[in-house]
Amino acid sequence: MRDCPQCVLGQHGLVAPEELLLGMVALPVPAAVAAGIAGVKAASMLPKMLAVAAARHNLCFVFGSGEGNRVRGNRFSGNGRSGLDLNFASPVTVEYNWSYDDGENVLAGAGHALRHNAAWASANHGFTDDAGAISGLTLTNNTAFANRGSGLALPGGPATLRANAAISNGIEPAGVAPGSTETRNSWQENGWSAATFRSTDPASAEGPRAADGTFPETHYLVTGNGVGASMRN
Repeated sequence: MRDCPQCVLGQHGLVAPEELLLGMVALPVPAAVAAGIAGVKAASMLPKMLAVAAARHNLCFVFGSGEGNRVRGNRFSGNGRSGLDLNFASPVTVEYNWSYDDGENVLAGAGHALRHNAAWASANHGFTDDAGAISGLTLTNNTAFANRGSGLALPGGPATLRANAAISNGIEPAGVAPGSTETRNSWQENGWSAATFRSTDPASAEGPRAADGTFPETHYLVTGNGVGASMRN
């Protein structure tokens, strides 16, 4: 791992080099950290390490390209700028991650695929393309709840949104670019509110992981109707 080359103060925390993302580890990286970057369930070691190191950003995937990368099973919390900062030139699969009490989660650079992620209590948007030109984002079964900005702020280019839930966000559920495809999302249906979720108490979701490294069992933000994140990993 190395400091962000664009930030003298290291405000981006730990940045994964392109070699590591491509699986060609050229630096002495602890096995658990390498596993976490590769998307393997590595208990809570990677998120804890990054949370300590990054006051503004938790996990940055930037300054590179390479097919087949995956971000899975991480929790991002307490980062002033972003939980996940994804500005990578090749599509990345982002699945089964939770972000809370962060600034926002940035999706830029390529047509990334997001599924079963949740963002709550963000200071800005839950998920955003940062208003940068982008095409091909696909968001399926994600949840944005009680973020101060929009649940999903995706004005940068046409995206595909299926079965996402965006409830009780400060600005709007979803702001998307013309030409986007939207199917069975909460804002397209009647009757959606915070009461749709089985629980709106985040205590269990923010608690310790299970002994096998998976997320804690929770009913938080679970809908049970096939829309939104499953809140499991």
